Amino acid sequence: MKSKQIYSAFFLACILGLFSCTEMTFEEGLLKPATDIELEVSTFNDEGMIVETTSFTAPKGGAASSIESRGNKNQIATGDYQTLSGNQYQFSAIENKGGVHGEWDLKTSFGNYKVETICVSTNEEDGTALVAGVVTEVLVPGFLQLDYVLFFRAKDNGEGANSAPDQTSQNFTILLNYRQVYGTIENLLANINCSNPSFMANGLGGYGDRIGQIQVK
Repeated sequence: MKSKQIYSAFFLACILGLFSCTEMTFEEGLLKPATDIELEVSTFNDEGMIVETTSFTAPKGGAASSIESRGNKNQIATGDYQTLSGNQYQFSAIENKGGVHGEWDLKTSFGNYKVETICVSTNEEDGTALVAGVVTEVLVPGFLQLDYVLFFRAKDNGEGANSAPDQTSQNFTILLNYRQVYGTIENLLANINCSNPSFMANGLGGYGDRIGQIQVK
């Protein structure tokens, strides 16, 4: 009889302990909302100077199984130009039935880089395009690093002697830690892309005149 009482007391203590542990876990973990990773965004100008760095909770939907819907097909933006500070930029950004392709060659005072185009969205009515790419090679080191995602705008003001100079945005926008937020380029583009730039385009500033030629189709 005494052994049964001891067993019952032991069993009751285990049950109470289990509830106590469960309550602690609930209070310490389950009641706390999950925290989103802040997306870090920097804006830099043609001199390679950081204009602004901000962080905020980025939009985050479901995982992307396809990125076919991120823009219209048959969009083309290309350019070979120089800025007043002497930096040289070449880029091609093409979207067609084969997907998105193109590359950039940046020869600047803040480093030389190769960039692969990941999205493009054009507006033939005003000759503008928003283009994004990911840094794939660092040929001359600078503050840009491998895997950074860059956004910029380009504007085709026509051809001919009487046409105004072609232009690009005064600033670039960099996504620093997008892999922590989205994991892959595909998931990034499902939430932030050239067709739906959202806050990404806000820091690009106005347009600046360029020496050379830009074409938007």
